[in-house]
Amino acid sequence: MNSNIKDIYGLTPAQKGIYAQYCQDTDTKSYQLQSLCKINKNADLDILKKSVELLSVRHQVLKTAFTVLKSTGAIKQVILENRVPKFTLFSQDNLFSQDALERILEETTQATLDLQRDSLFQVVIIDFIDQRFMFIHSHHIIIDGWCLPVIIEDLQKYYGK
Repeated sequence: MNSNIKDIYGLTPAQKGIYAQYCQDTDTKSYQLQSLCKINKNADLDILKKSVELLSVRHQVLKTAFTVLKSTGAIKQVILENRVPKFTLFSQDNLFSQDALERILEETTQATLDLQRDSLFQVVIIDFIDQRFMFIHSHHIIIDGWCLPVIIEDLQKYYGK
């Protein structure tokens, strides 16, 4: 077994449906979840990045990739030992404007998440001169509306420690 593989699971019925729809249209953004919040301009980004990484220790699902087994053709959810959520910083040298924020969000979400290759939980910090935002971009195949608040609460706990 690959030393980067921690666990392998079958898909739930809901995941099978989402995966099937993804396979029919890999460019679809239908199941991509997005959450934007304003954060403190003085937030320590190094601590925030480490807090995001700690999330994947507690919530192993954030290390997920999906693969098709060559031997059987079965689709599996693979937990990768070394995968951490993607953390990106967009530093802007201008004051906040709604247009600029929307442009960055559009650029950030332009590409669809590849279920086999991409981190399916990504955090983007958008840093204007006067304001800072945190944008969470994830895929519904690993996260739903019920668990996202739990993950955000854990992120706040880790940042506060």
